[in-house]
Amino acid sequence: MSLTVAIPFHGNELTQFAWAVRSVFSQTYADWTLLLVDDGASPQMLSLARQIKDERVEVYSDGRNLGLAARLNQIADMCRTRVLVRMDADDIMVPGRLERQAAIFARDQAVDVAGATVIAIDETNEILGRYAATRSTSTPSERARAPIFSHPTVAGKASWFRANRYCADLRRAEDKELWLRTYESSTFYIDPEPNLFYRVPNSFNRRKVLDSCKADRAATMPYARKSLTWYERGKLAAEFRAKHLIYATVGARLWPRIQAKRVSPIADAAQWDHLIRVAISARVEGWE
Repeated sequence: MSLTVAIPFHGNELTQFAWAVRSVFSQTYADWTLLLVDDGASPQMLSLARQIKDERVEVYSDGRNLGLAARLNQIADMCRTRVLVRMDADDIMVPGRLERQAAIFARDQAVDVAGATVIAIDETNEILGRYAATRSTSTPSERARAPIFSHPTVAGKASWFRANRYCADLRRAEDKELWLRTYESSTFYIDPEPNLFYRVPNSFNRRKVLDSCKADRAATMPYARKSLTWYERGKLAAEFRAKHLIYATVGARLWPRIQAKRVSPIADAAQWDHLIRVAISARVEGWE
C-alpha cells in the first residue's frame, strides 16, 4: 500500500523542519510519497525543501499564506494514494510509524482515520514523557472536553478527507471541529503505541494560548448545543471562561505546572531517545 505523507510548512525554523523531513526518510516502510506544501515559508526554508533529490518528494509552492486548514483541504485534493498521513513541520516521526499505520488500513477496511499516542519532547529533543493528548471520548461530554486525536499523528482515507473538509475559517482548532462534526458518522481508531515525538513549547506564549482557548470554544460549542443538555452546556461554557481567565492572568506563572500535569514519566526513555537519534539522522539525498 502506497502512502502520502503531507507536511505543510511556513516560517523559518530550518532545523526542526529538517528533523521532520529526515524522520520520514527514517521509516521502516518505504512505499511513500512526501508532499511538502509551502504556506508562506521563508525563501531559505523553501530552498531547503527544493534541494531534496528524491523522486518520492514533491514540493508545492504558490507563494501564498492560506493557513493550515486551507492547506490540509488542498492536500486532500492533491493526494493520489488511498491513505493520507498528517505531519507537522516541527515534530518527529517514530521510525516505525508508517509501517504500523499501513498495517491498520490494510487490516481493517472500515477505519476512516487512525491516530496514536505521542511522546512529548522539548525544543532540544529532550524526552519529557508520554503526552496526555488523548483521553476517554466515549460520551459527548468527554468529547467536548478532550481532543479525540493528537492531530499530527493521524492518517486517514484521502477520500474521507475530501468528503469531510476542514473549516478554513477556524484557525488553531480546525482539527477538533472536524473530529466532533464527523465522530458519529465515521470509524476512528487510536493506536496505543506512540508514533510521534510531539514538540511542546518551553515557554508560555500568552497570545497563542488565548487564541487557542478562543478557537477551542468556537469549535466546541456548536457540537455542545446539539449533543449536551442545557446544564452540561452551561457548565462547559463556564469552564471555557475560567480557563481563559486563568491563562490571561496567571498563565505564565502556572505554565510549567500545567505542562507537567500533561506528561507522564516513561520507563523506557533510553529506547525512545535512541529512536529520536535514528529519526533525525536519516540520510536525505541533496542535503548531504
